[in-house]
Amino acid sequence: MSFKTNLQSLRAQRNMTQEQLAMLLGVSRQAISKWESEKAYPEMDKLLVICDLFGCTLDDLVLGDVNRPGQAAADSQQSERTHHEESSSNHESGTGAGSVALPDRDTQTLPADVTGYDQERRSFALKIASGVALILCGVAACRLFDVEDGGWLIASSSFSEFLVTVSMFIGIALGLALLIPAGLAHSDFRRRHPYVEDFYADADRSYALRRLGFAVAGGIALILLGVAIVVLDDNAFAESIMLLCIAAAVFGFVYYGISYGLLNINEYNAKEDEPDLTDTSGHDAETLHERKRQKAVVNSICSIIMAIATVIALLALFGWHGELQIGSMTLPFWIPWVIGGVLSGLTEPMVTVLHRR
Repeated sequence: MSFKTNLQSLRAQRNMTQEQLAMLLGVSRQAISKWESEKAYPEMDKLLVICDLFGCTLDDLVLGDVNRPGQAAADSQQSERTHHEESSSNHESGTGAGSVALPDRDTQTLPADVTGYDQERRSFALKIASGVALILCGVAACRLFDVEDGGWLIASSSFSEFLVTVSMFIGIALGLALLIPAGLAHSDFRRRHPYVEDFYADADRSYALRRLGFAVAGGIALILLGVAIVVLDDNAFAESIMLLCIAAAVFGFVYYGISYGLLNINEYNAKEDEPDLTDTSGHDAETLHERKRQKAVVNSICSIIMAIATVIALLALFGWHGELQIGSMTLPFWIPWVIGGVLSGLTEPMVTVLHRR
């Protein structure tokens, strides 16, 4: 028997779909399809994992027949019952540290989060939201020590100005310490798990959408509260409180926006499967076309936002002495890029929500 026949036979014995096997191996469904159509061949490490999962030998998988495994040192006195018990043990527990329990032929299993995707989704959203919020909190702390605008005078004017710089850089450093590792870890997760079976129910998506709606409404209320505080008493402390309100609002926008956006498992898998979707069916081709159109809209909006932010930041840097004046409030020239990045991050989930409605 050939490798593709053996692989199909092993999946059939466990009533396992290509998607389920792809998750366990950390590859895409399209990769399994190519192996079984002999358009591609797995690497040695994947072959060993397959042997580990199904409890077969490499020789039987590649050259032999997995339905009639060879017995190199078979004992003629060994009973058929003992052999059956050993095979059952391998089927239930597998061999090696990476083994997992496989479903029986007649067992209908529900999709499960075997890759830890949900934990990664929450962790990634929390780190990105916290990183952006910490940068804004650093700017808010700067305002407290800005003596020219009525901030705290600590020891001397020069020392207060030093605290302004320190507060800003601490906020930036803490924010980047979360943002950069979070992005790298998420990219590594995508590399290790290019395909994830959709285990979310419609109720999960509805709940996440409601939370995003509350976060947007609450964030807007916080921003309006901060603006009202500045209007009532325009000083450094009021401006700091307003920036803290903005930081809290942005945290909610980013966290719940990313959390909701990452519930779209089809979009996650599409990045791996896009080259092959157009060859499957007309429905898939239409879905891919719609996804690309939506992505083009998101990219266009983000480009416009960042272009406007760049123009404002450059004007502040070269035309307004490195400061951005908003009323009586003075902000660093790079603040438009931070705000633009936050708005860009919110663009995709908001476009998705509007598209579904």
